[in-house]
Amino acid sequence: MLYYDSNPRHEEYSVADFEFEKDGEVENMEGIGFRIRGNTYSRERLKGEKGELHDPESPDWHKSHLKIDFAEYNTEYNKDVRFHGFRGLNLKYFKDDDAYVREIYCFDLFKKFGVWTAPFSSYVRLYIT
Repeated sequence: MLYYDSNPRHEEYSVADFEFEKDGEVENMEGIGFRIRGNTYSRERLKGEKGELHDPESPDWHKSHLKIDFAEYNTEYNKDVRFHGFRGLNLKYFKDDDAYVREIYCFDLFKKFGVWTAPFSSYVRLYIT
């Protein structure tokens, strides 16, 4: 969080570890790129106020779009690092969509009508520690 204070536009990636769990199976990747994404207005500090450290007892999370790049810190060894075929993930929150379905529904509809540029989409439960 303190890194965000020194780089509030957050154009640069931070190094992080990635853990994915599905149906009881856990996969890990070390050294992935992680940053806040979106326009300047939506790039908000993920939690707390300026200079404040993470407090696991009373988290104050703010909603923000996030970007994960699996190859950002692995390019020296392999320029095409992927996780299940994906170079990266865009994690978006549902701003102004109380039903949490509009964007997912539209991307699915585009795919069904053959729009090849429609992104893959799904719901996810995300934990940042």
